[in-house]
Amino acid sequence: ETIAQLMIQVGALSNELEERKETMEKQMEDRERVAAEYTYVAKSYTEIKRKLDSRTQQWQTDLDNAKQQISSLEQQLSDTTALLQQAQKETKQWKDECTNKANSLES
Repeated sequence: ETIAQLMIQVGALSNELEERKETMEKQMEDRERVAAEYTYVAKSYTEIKRKLDSRTQQWQTDLDNAKQQISSLEQQLSDTTALLQQAQKETKQWKDECTNKANSLES
C-alpha cells in the first residue's frame, strides 16, 4: 500500500513537474519574443531618430538659406527704394527747372 501511495505521489509530482516545465518553457518563449520585439523597437526608434535628426538638420539649413535670401531681397528692395527716391528728387528738380525756364521765356 505504501508503494501504491508513493507511485500515486510520483505520478502527481511528475504531472506537476511537467506542468511547471511547460509553464517555464512558455515563459522563456514569451521572454525571447519580448526581447526580440524590444530589439526591433529599439532599432526602429534609432532609425527614426536618425532620420528625424537628418531632416531637422536639412530643414534648419533650408530655413537659414531662406533667411539669407530674405535678407538679400530686403537689401535689394531698400537699395531700389533709395534709387527710386533719388530719381524722383532729380525728376522734381528737372521739372522745376523746366517750369522756371518756361516761365522766364514767357516773360
